[in-house]
Amino acid sequence: MQRFNVVIPKEDGGIELYPMKEWLRQHPDHIPPSLDATASTSHQLRDGLKKMGWSVETFTNEVRLIMPGTMYRKENIDAVLGEDGGEVEDIGDICASFTLEYQLRDFIAQNISVITIEGRKLRLYVEPTGRDVI
Repeated sequence: MQRFNVVIPKEDGGIELYPMKEWLRQHPDHIPPSLDATASTSHQLRDGLKKMGWSVETFTNEVRLIMPGTMYRKENIDAVLGEDGGEVEDIGDICASFTLEYQLRDFIAQNISVITIEGRKLRLYVEPTGRDVI
């Protein structure tokens, strides 16, 4: 099963990764004409974004979508996510991809819902007081 992710490069060389449908629901101005972020399939949305000039990189396990006009370094994205779109098997693989600790922290905070370790997705621990803790 392929994941469809929007890749947002950051000024510091890092990236943010969002599930495509979730990101489109939060940014409705980017939804392709005549499509709906909830009712349309991921393939329909991908094709619509591609027609709007988005870059699409397709891998076995993942489809990466990059907004038109976005300045990014492909090697930065590949270093963080891998060149084949495969699952990250060990948190050590992610750590090795970041130069500075804050880049790792920000990446995890922005992408916690899509990071898989040993077959399990990461999630926030919520204290009894209701405070989210990573």
